[in-house]
Amino acid sequence: MQGEKEFTCNQTAALRTLARYDEPVQLIEESGTPMPAPSIDTANTDISSEDDDLHHLSHSDLVNIVKQLRNEIHRKTALLSSFNTLFQDISQKREAIVCVLQLIDNISAIKSSTDKLEVRSIAATARPQSIGEEWQQHVATHTASCNWWKSGNPRSLKSCSGNGQQPSVTHSNPPQGTTAAGRESGPASATPRGVPQRPPKGPKRKLNQQQPSNKNNSSFNNFCQNCKTSSLLAIWAACIPNLHNKDKLIILSANLRGFRTNIGELTHSFILKEDIDIAATVETFLDDTVEESFGKIPGYTHWFRRDRISGHGGGIALCHRETLQVQHLEINVPDWMEVMFFRITMEDSSALLLCVMYRPQWQGRDPLLYLTEHLDDIQTSVNCQNTVVVGDLNQHLVMHASDDLIGVHGLQNHVDFPTHILGGSLDPVLSDFGEAVICKPLQTIGSSDHIAVLTHVNIRPHTQECYEREIWNWRHADWGAIQQSLRNTDWQESLTGDANALIEWLIQYFLSLQREYVPHHSYTVRPTDQPWFGYRCQLASDAKCKAWRRP
Repeated sequence: MQGEKEFTCNQTAALRTLARYDEPVQLIEESGTPMPAPSIDTANTDISSEDDDLHHLSHSDLVNIVKQLRNEIHRKTALLSSFNTLFQDISQKREAIVCVLQLIDNISAIKSSTDKLEVRSIAATARPQSIGEEWQQHVATHTASCNWWKSGNPRSLKSCSGNGQQPSVTHSNPPQGTTAAGRESGPASATPRGVPQRPPKGPKRKLNQQQPSNKNNSSFNNFCQNCKTSSLLAIWAACIPNLHNKDKLIILSANLRGFRTNIGELTHSFILKEDIDIAATVETFLDDTVEESFGKIPGYTHWFRRDRISGHGGGIALCHRETLQVQHLEINVPDWMEVMFFRITMEDSSALLLCVMYRPQWQGRDPLLYLTEHLDDIQTSVNCQNTVVVGDLNQHLVMHASDDLIGVHGLQNHVDFPTHILGGSLDPVLSDFGEAVICKPLQTIGSSDHIAVLTHVNIRPHTQECYEREIWNWRHADWGAIQQSLRNTDWQESLTGDANALIEWLIQYFLSLQREYVPHHSYTVRPTDQPWFGYRCQLASDAKCKAWRRP
């Protein structure tokens, strides 16, 4: 442009030549006067042009534009809300998928480890038809049991060192046609080849083949009286727990995976052996077809149960020592929750809130959120100062909810060891006692894959002991003999010494006459006896029980 600031149309051809555009320029209209250069306002160019366009629009056009804008806004709003709903659904489905995948992993791990499980109990099974198969498997893998099973000679009765009568019959040789275990076989002398017969222990006498082998036979019950008494005392001591005050509260928490299957081993190998005060179990698999008195342990209360309402599995059961003051709390909780609350009275008149909960893996975090929200209200309503939570919570799947429960209520998980055979810690013990609680693992109970947890709480619970009462039947007293004894007493010779000695002698003398001529007996008052359940009621109850047991 040769330094000129203005540009005219005549210079277009030269510019196109420089730019190597070969096509000629066709001028449509040419003006003789050059148009002035427009002034460009960079700040208001777009706004002014839009305003000008809007000013030229008619009323109907403006209304149409507003309607289109509103429709666009509604469409965008609906799109955003659908995205939000989809995002929430994806989040919930993601948590469900994670739970399902973890459950599948657990099932796969359990299935792969079933061959490695050791059978701990053979008789305690809910499938009587499988006892024979399990016993055959046990015999096949244990040499000592195999030798005993093939020998055909059971152990004879051991001799007694007491002064009573010795048993006249030892059942070393079972009747022909059966062996020690009651299985059918050939003659008694038929023994597998290569298996030597054990020499009999003590005197033997062949049993009459035609004599019925019932338990009412005198030869079966002809034991030494001293041995019978000692055996009864041993059984009574094993069945009835100690009724003395303790310095600590002992709680057993376990996932049974079947109450009916494992109640035998739970009773004898855990509750009675460890001298348990409170036994809390989950996954009992019980329903309304099982009697409430099923599995009652001597010296303990009946099992407080919360069975699963719909479906199979689940369930909670708890029993405690009869001497403890434990109250089952009727708390209104959702039907789908498996939780029970108990109030335990301590020696210093304080109270402990015990919560037993089972949270299945498919329930999510709702049970723990319920505890986090309502635990303080429940504790305040029943006037409890401390809290203990036991059970199977599967807290590894809902760690955030578990941490919230522990943090909000100031609790502490005292279980720092695995409670499952695969290595997971699924059965916590939460409390606000701090170092006053000590937990230790025991063993698996029967066919369960969970390890029982033994908890020692260093607080003294309030207990009620049994005591003896002396019942005097004054209506049948021999008053004539008492009067005759008083007449025959030499009072001048007996009443000597100071006043204290005379009072002591008179008291002992009248008490001796009372014991001699007034019928009396001892009566044991138990903590669980009702105030109206007196001696006469006890006699009537015993007579009724004897009538039912009479053959």
